[in-house]
Amino acid sequence: MKLKQFLLATISFGLLAVALFVPQISLRLATLPGKKALAWLAFFGLYALLICLYFWVLKKDAFHKLSKNDWVAIIVGYFALTMIKLVYADLSQWLYHQTDTKNDNLIRAAMGHNQTTALMIVIIACIFAPLCEEMLFRGIFMKLFWPQKFFLPIIVSGLLFGLAHSNFNILGTLLYSALGWTLAFVYKHTKNLSASLTLHVLNNAPVILVFFLGIH
Repeated sequence: MKLKQFLLATISFGLLAVALFVPQISLRLATLPGKKALAWLAFFGLYALLICLYFWVLKKDAFHKLSKNDWVAIIVGYFALTMIKLVYADLSQWLYHQTDTKNDNLIRAAMGHNQTTALMIVIIACIFAPLCEEMLFRGIFMKLFWPQKFFLPIIVSGLLFGLAHSNFNILGTLLYSALGWTLAFVYKHTKNLSASLTLHVLNNAPVILVFFLGIH
């Protein structure tokens, strides 16, 4: 990849990454008195625009019907994610006397504001975040950077995924990076965003629903 091409790709990806956080403005609106209707309008409207933008950048059919091999990759990936989280919990408890990440605490805090923010977080974590993050960190990133290579885009995209999530310490960043590496490997192996998306949803949904039921 030539320097000019790399710089243009970096700037493009950076702007698209910033756009990922714009719809979260609706969470702030939902905490203001009398703004719930506006918050929901902004919530669905901004995510619709973001998803359309990401689809436009991809410019190809990145989502395919799941095959038997895709499901095998998803099952193996889910087992890997489970093991990663168990190892993280043990290490974090041993080193820092805590098992939650900063991202977990931020999610709980947002869900605790009111029913509207709680429902928004559930929808984000179970639908919009997996979809948008897979399109950005897997689909778009691997289209822009080293598309002919296998491990290099997996490593870099996983690191960026880890840095994009709030963490108290380097161990938390490594946790999310490892999650990103697993999702990236599944996508690169299957060449199907539907596979990594399914795995991402399966990873997020149980935890978020436990948070939601625990608070409400």
